[in-house]
Amino acid sequence: MQLDILINYATRGSSSEADHRKWAEDFARFLKAMLIQIVGDEPNLLLLSDVEAPSKTELKKADFMICLMSREFVDNDQCINTVEEFAKLTANDENDMPRIFSVIKSYVPALDQPAILRRLIPYSINPTATTEEIEDLFVPTAGNGYWMKIVDLAYDIINSFEQLENSKKETKSIYQPETIYLAETNDDVSVQRNIIKRELLRQGYKVVPRQALPTEPEDLKNTIREALKKCIMAVHLIGHNYGEIINGLDRSLVDIQNKIATEMAASPAIDDQLQRLIWINPDQAQADGEQKTFIENIQRDTTTLDGAEILQIPLEEFKDELNDELNKGKDLKNGVMSALTTSRKKQNVYFIYDKVDETEVIPIKKGLIKAGFNLTEPDFSDGAFAMRNSHLEHLKQFDIGIIYQGKVNPNWTKIKLLDLLKAPGLGREKPILGRAIISGAGIEINEKFFQEFDVELLSMDNDTSITEQLDEFIKTLTVAI
Repeated sequence: MQLDILINYATRGSSSEADHRKWAEDFARFLKAMLIQIVGDEPNLLLLSDVEAPSKTELKKADFMICLMSREFVDNDQCINTVEEFAKLTANDENDMPRIFSVIKSYVPALDQPAILRRLIPYSINPTATTEEIEDLFVPTAGNGYWMKIVDLAYDIINSFEQLENSKKETKSIYQPETIYLAETNDDVSVQRNIIKRELLRQGYKVVPRQALPTEPEDLKNTIREALKKCIMAVHLIGHNYGEIINGLDRSLVDIQNKIATEMAASPAIDDQLQRLIWINPDQAQADGEQKTFIENIQRDTTTLDGAEILQIPLEEFKDELNDELNKGKDLKNGVMSALTTSRKKQNVYFIYDKVDETEVIPIKKGLIKAGFNLTEPDFSDGAFAMRNSHLEHLKQFDIGIIYQGKVNPNWTKIKLLDLLKAPGLGREKPILGRAIISGAGIEINEKFFQEFDVELLSMDNDTSITEQLDEFIKTLTVAI
């Protein structure tokens, strides 16, 4: 295959035109090496300076254009005219794949950039005004951040080129890649986002957003909603920075995307197709106050938890979990799941515990079965999404809900209790008879916190055996009935 790329850059208006050209040449040399490594073929890269306008033939032949963004570039009419001309020639594409890429050579505020460049997702080598421009790309001080950005650029170009080639074929492929919304992040987890993005692209998924999100509040919200409508999954990566507040919305971009995805997942129009996965960086030692509040709200808010799985685990484990759930996604989307062992003759006790406490809860499970209850419990053989789906089905069917707090974090118990409390809103057809929490041996429970909730607190440390405590609890429910 022959890949043709124009590299558009400015020299005039700078202190040294020769330095700008050398920078562009070094950039092209490294990008070419990366592209050859990925596809095995040598691409055709044409450097386009502002010295003379490109011919229409050159523009028509090109598959993509890369703009080396700098103050000189933004202020240069020739460079901007070239971008606009190329955009017109490629405006009739049937899909939304990017044909123009913006590489930030030196920082330029978004508002100072022409509209045609503002909507591109920038490959930010120098993302802030305080970052010094990298003058020599082939020295150690250029940093790994630069190299990784160019690697990302190379993969994105190849991904778009493959789509471009497929669109030219007379016989269109019936296969349409499934789309995943990989939420925009703050800089503190941008590396992790790029890792996840490369993994998804490598597996053949389409990843959105593919252009920079708008800054105007209503346009921003509408763009996110439209993107999510086409997606089977929304993935949110949360670090330790809350981020800048979006004017007119009083929230950060990360927060806004999560809020809209929550609303979309709960909407009947989505038809339960949008799965959500939220990764929280386990290292929150440097988290700012706003971010701590944001994370606590995600973990606590019953609305936010609808349709979402929250994982605060190392990134490698998260990648494995993400891959597992994507492989099972078709079954989940079609509503395929293991049958629930609910009973019409017996009262159904949904006993909720974490895998870490499997051994400790065995006596309680035996006691409940011996007492004549039909026991349903978590199935740890499937991945996080399958477990969450099964959990929601159990919440629709149980008569009595019991949570075991052992080695788990107390916040886990609170989240599971909130799930039990919101169960009536999940389309249940029968009343809930009762709810209880059992604290394991040596585990203290914050009784004051649970006073406001309709839940019985039982303890393995009580002088009365747990079997007797359960018997008394069940008797009160029988009397109430």
